[in-house]
Amino acid sequence: MKSYAVSRNKRSIGVLYSLFSLAVITGLASIVAVVYWRLTYTSGLAWRNDPGAQFGWHPILMISSIVTVGLSVSLYRVSVFSRKITKSLHASAMFLALVMCGIGLWAAIDSHNHAKPNQIPNFFSIHSWIGLITLGILLLQFLFGMAMFLMPCWSSGQRAAYLSTHKYFGVLLLSAVVVAAVSGLNEEAVLNVSNYSSLPEVGILMNTIGILISTFSALVIFLVTQSKFKVYY
Repeated sequence: MKSYAVSRNKRSIGVLYSLFSLAVITGLASIVAVVYWRLTYTSGLAWRNDPGAQFGWHPILMISSIVTVGLSVSLYRVSVFSRKITKSLHASAMFLALVMCGIGLWAAIDSHNHAKPNQIPNFFSIHSWIGLITLGILLLQFLFGMAMFLMPCWSSGQRAAYLSTHKYFGVLLLSAVVVAAVSGLNEEAVLNVSNYSSLPEVGILMNTIGILISTFSALVIFLVTQSKFKVYY
């Protein structure tokens, strides 16, 4: 009976790392694809001297932050380090994702405000509304997580009581970022790809980015919601 349990655990660990590897591949592929899209089919990347190219940093940084959040959440399933080290890595990755989101949001707003010949309105689309809500969830997750799990003023019972809430909002965050990303890609395609309905190369690429980031998020959510997938340390 014991050998069967060990064998089953080994199989679960094997499946865990296989799924995690697939998540890493799809996540990195989405970043590569979005960089390729901006460098090949748009005016490239720049700062305020070229508002159109400055906007390119928005999708790149936002997609990168989604992948960072997903990998950060996955640490609690695949990490072979101590819980203390894993917590520190998780918090650092979430902070990095928050910084990338902040810069990405600024790039979009600043490029809109300096667009020529006319400014582009901000925060009028469902994409921007969901994006702001998602950024708020990310910020609160980071702040409450830091306060509850890294500050010594809380008891183990209080931390345990908050943990389920923290996990729920982590899954909600991964779901919300995909909605924000896909709606943003669709908005960009409809507004800026003139023959999008005929599926040109750039349209196929943008659709592929959406599928990659959706697959990445789905894999991560599956891993973190299955209690059998965990490396015990």
